[in-house]
Amino acid sequence: MHKFTRGMRSYLLFGAIATVSAVTTLLAFFGDTIGDRYFDQQYDAGVLMAATTPFVEHTFDLKNTTRSKLHIISESHSCTCAAVSLQKTILNPGQFVPLTMRTTIANDFAEREIVCRVVTDDPAHPSHIFRINYISLPEPRFVPHSIDLGNLRKKAPATASQPFPEMWLEIFTLISEDPTPTPSNLKCSVDFFAELGSQPEVRTFPQGFRRIRYPVSLRIPDSESRVAGSYTGSLAVDLPGNRSARATVSWDFIDAISFLPSRLNFGLVDRDDEPRERSVALSSSDGKPFRIVSLDAGDQCMSIEGIASESASAHNLTIVFNPAMRDGPHRSVEFGYVRARIKTPEIVDIRLPWTAFFSHSNRDSGTDRK
Repeated sequence: MHKFTRGMRSYLLFGAIATVSAVTTLLAFFGDTIGDRYFDQQYDAGVLMAATTPFVEHTFDLKNTTRSKLHIISESHSCTCAAVSLQKTILNPGQFVPLTMRTTIANDFAEREIVCRVVTDDPAHPSHIFRINYISLPEPRFVPHSIDLGNLRKKAPATASQPFPEMWLEIFTLISEDPTPTPSNLKCSVDFFAELGSQPEVRTFPQGFRRIRYPVSLRIPDSESRVAGSYTGSLAVDLPGNRSARATVSWDFIDAISFLPSRLNFGLVDRDDEPRERSVALSSSDGKPFRIVSLDAGDQCMSIEGIASESASAHNLTIVFNPAMRDGPHRSVEFGYVRARIKTPEIVDIRLPWTAFFSHSNRDSGTDRK
């Protein structure tokens, strides 16, 4: 029995191509027992807009090519997003039965392969494999759709602005149908300000669609009259065709100790990039010394340098993000928290949110992710 191999497929996400063999997905789901003892049928649904195509359905023919009765033993498929209809379990010689696969379309930018396996009692070819492939394009969206700006002082000292936008407004269109849309009427709650970049990044893909990304910058105004506590704001923008995108922005106003800057953005990264460093200060607004009880990087790709055990009014730290340590499937936008526990003399927890935009993302095979 020789090893089953298929052509390489490309997964396009955030402007890059990650290539993964389709055989990896099939053997991971069905086990390395198929070899050449199977029949394979495939339907390519093409590029689909999630807003206008909620599902794809295709009917295959499962035929008995033997000279005796064929018994269907089992059916399984690789994703809970799919449903399979197969009305007969016994086929006479030359008889066929329709097999209908239906799958919901993910509201995401993803290439998916939904796989169905039917096992029969045919000793020569026991397995029948059916596939539906598609690329889904999401509705207009902010990326990430929810952002945490961390712990902010009510009156913070001036800090240098970050070289990267806090988030993106991301729009996908089909080249054959849609002109490049222009967002308008950017609306945000009264608690913060948002600015949409005037020069979007536009990329055209050979499959016949384009991605437009507008950078979004956020700013929370300083005010000594602010009440300490947690805040949540809303962000919305209108687009042609009665479409819109929405996001939420959250932060805390505090009186005493905070990180400066209040959050980190590592920008666009690749798994093979060198580690990136950011300098932060954990300091008190009143100049009183405090001690760091513990620091939790919160993720295997994050590390912290410069930890001191003595009390001080400010602790200078270096936060290191290592993309190579991001194992397994990852999202196009990764985010997390560095958490500090301090003694002032009471115990207080302070968070430092971080974000990284991955240029490469794992191909989505249609199997469920945990």
